[in-house]
Amino acid sequence: MREWKLRDTVMVVFMVIVVITMYMQMVQNDRLYERVSDMINVVESGGFATATANSNTSDRDGRWLVPDAEPGGFAVVHYNAQPATLNPITYKDVYGSVILFESGVYTTLLERDPESLDLIGRLAESWEISDDKLQITMAIKPEARWSDGAPVVAEDVAFSFRVMMLSTVDAQRTQTYYVDCEKVEAISDRKVRFTWKKKYFKSLEMSGGLNIIPKHVIDPEGLIDSDPKAFAEKINKWRFEWEGKPQVCNGPYLLEEWNQSANRVVLRRNDDYWGPKPPLQKLVFRFISDDTAALQALKADEFDAMWLTPEQWQNQTDDPAFLERFIKRKYYRVTSGYNYIGWNNRRAPFDDMRVRQAMSYLVPRDLIIEKIFYNLRKPVNGPFAMGSKQSNPEIGQWPFDPAKAAALLSEAGFADTDGDGILDRQGKPLTFSIAIPSGSPAYEQVVTLIQDEMAKVGVKMNIDPYEWSVFTGRLDSRDFDACMLGWGGTVEGDPYQIWHSSSSENKGSNHIGYENAEVDDLIIKAREEFDEDARNAMYHRIHEIIFNEQPYTFLITGPSLMATSKRLRNVNTYKTGVDFKEWWVPVSERRRPG
Repeated sequence: MREWKLRDTVMVVFMVIVVITMYMQMVQNDRLYERVSDMINVVESGGFATATANSNTSDRDGRWLVPDAEPGGFAVVHYNAQPATLNPITYKDVYGSVILFESGVYTTLLERDPESLDLIGRLAESWEISDDKLQITMAIKPEARWSDGAPVVAEDVAFSFRVMMLSTVDAQRTQTYYVDCEKVEAISDRKVRFTWKKKYFKSLEMSGGLNIIPKHVIDPEGLIDSDPKAFAEKINKWRFEWEGKPQVCNGPYLLEEWNQSANRVVLRRNDDYWGPKPPLQKLVFRFISDDTAALQALKADEFDAMWLTPEQWQNQTDDPAFLERFIKRKYYRVTSGYNYIGWNNRRAPFDDMRVRQAMSYLVPRDLIIEKIFYNLRKPVNGPFAMGSKQSNPEIGQWPFDPAKAAALLSEAGFADTDGDGILDRQGKPLTFSIAIPSGSPAYEQVVTLIQDEMAKVGVKMNIDPYEWSVFTGRLDSRDFDACMLGWGGTVEGDPYQIWHSSSSENKGSNHIGYENAEVDDLIIKAREEFDEDARNAMYHRIHEIIFNEQPYTFLITGPSLMATSKRLRNVNTYKTGVDFKEWWVPVSERRRPG
């Protein structure tokens, strides 16, 4: 047996060092692979960064909204149009609302509990209502912070109210709910008081739902006092612009990027958020207006969540390959709202109630529901949610009756005097255009079917599809004959925004220019009535009047139809919809190249 020598010891030590070095290199390569994979994933997913799981687990105060989730990763959600603006004061559509508020970029004093629908505190820790219901005092949580670290204070709330109520600020849709709010004042750093001129049954909800912006960022120089007109112009022109850092907000997500040319908005988790943090590091919204192209993108794993059309739900997403990777969800929201055709009451011939009634008689809603929406929709007959206490139960559905339509048009003075197949009156043919958002086959199918029915009685309807921003611009300028669109609902609606005559001015939501003195009077009286039965009796009368006058042809409502990737966890559906802030993706199922 050979004697063990020093050089043998050196050789063993050398071999051990080599093995350890090789192991460390393997570990380093694995880490490098993960980083390269993430970088490749960035490119494939459209240019937004995704941090690794380790870097996402840091939490400033140890609080997570979903304690058992694995923080990090991202999800991509589809919508069919970009928001007109991401200005929290002047936003004007559901897309802006979803991104700014439902996703958690901005937080209000109160919000609705998603199941009980009760008002609960968010920024507010407590509130008091005076006996006469004209004053509401709220205390702001001491931990509430803006994303730059500054505390959310009562002066921010008072300032936000002043901004929103400036007459030249493009916020008429919101202003309608605060016309009877006399003032909002900071009592102390953390206490704010709303004073209302009149009792309003939604005063607590609207006080708690005021959109709040940071005064120290928006107006440090006090321009709102020195030059209100110039300040209002500044607010109206305020757009989100990427300048290397997100704008200051107070919610769990930061608005990191709005790339309009790439049809993408990126939210990044606010790791300094003062409350429980959402698991996802990034929440991405991508916009594809064409329904067919959007579904193809979903099937190619470019989206994690998408709302489906009835056609897609029924015929294009039931194959085993799709169901292996996605979950289909059908759910009802209290805010589902309704679709409608709006007739521009300012323009002939729709300034004549008989013509509007005739148009409604030419809409075969039952056929539309069956052939286009696969019986996944149901008809509506007025401005209040069907079956709600506000809706008048004595009112039936407006029928499809071409004979009645023809008789009404004849009564209104229309006849085919030149034999060209189109009705005319005083030498003018009964021809008009209907504006619709582009990219929706369902909308196009609905108006095409209606177009055919109208042609049978001598009415010529042209179909004009517009890109979303152009479409909403035409509504704001009142430059349309008729339009097809939808309204979202609320837990308990106030018809002032859409149906009061004052809302037809200054780009308000009454874009069709509907005016009825009795409806105006009832809307105002109902606002001040706290007895629910008495208030609903007024709404029943409003429903009756609007149904008779048909300023809208009320179309359909129905459930939300959604597909989500099986990678997504904790996708819950509530009475108010889904909550992106609860979603998460396991580390093992996060997107990797290949």
